[in-house]
Amino acid sequence: MKKTEKETNERVSEAEGNDQREENGGSRLRKVRAGKPAKVRAFSPAVPYADQRGNAVFLMVTGKANRPVGAELRGTSQRAWRGLASGTCRDAGYFWIGQLNPEQIVICESAIDAISCFQLHGRQLHARCICISSAGVRPDPPWLRPLLARGYHIYCGFDDDKPGNETSRQMIRRHPSIKRLPPQAHDWNDTLIASL
Repeated sequence: MKKTEKETNERVSEAEGNDQREENGGSRLRKVRAGKPAKVRAFSPAVPYADQRGNAVFLMVTGKANRPVGAELRGTSQRAWRGLASGTCRDAGYFWIGQLNPEQIVICESAIDAISCFQLHGRQLHARCICISSAGVRPDPPWLRPLLARGYHIYCGFDDDKPGNETSRQMIRRHPSIKRLPPQAHDWNDTLIASL
């Protein structure tokens, strides 16, 4: 059943939550992955936080006002999993981290990969950049064409595995100006862990 914008905003409005949830989410996330949530505070419109179950929550936003349209979830327990919050419209927006007024965009498969990619490349790239999550491998999300029309240099940074490589090829066939930027390991977080 399709959720209305009001229902989606109500479910995601928890994202304006308290600092305690942000701290809990950040510490749990550091234990599970190599991400450094402190970097997100400086460069992202949405700080990862923990939901009532202790899952890491990454807000997906749309537009210059960064209006919430949903959230990516990452399990932080012994059983690793990822998914989308109830009511999320993944075609309407994305999680992003980076510099304001970017020239370059790297599209990653998940919020954790976007954070890791930015930590690895954000300071190294000569141009201002952002890293965004497509919330899974998709060759042509609806928000991609408007980004291309604005003249950004866009790179597909999907995982270096069969689904990531095949979807990257599909994306580049549809949008020839996009270039491939594969992680050096399986994904960007593995690459970041290997660099520590």
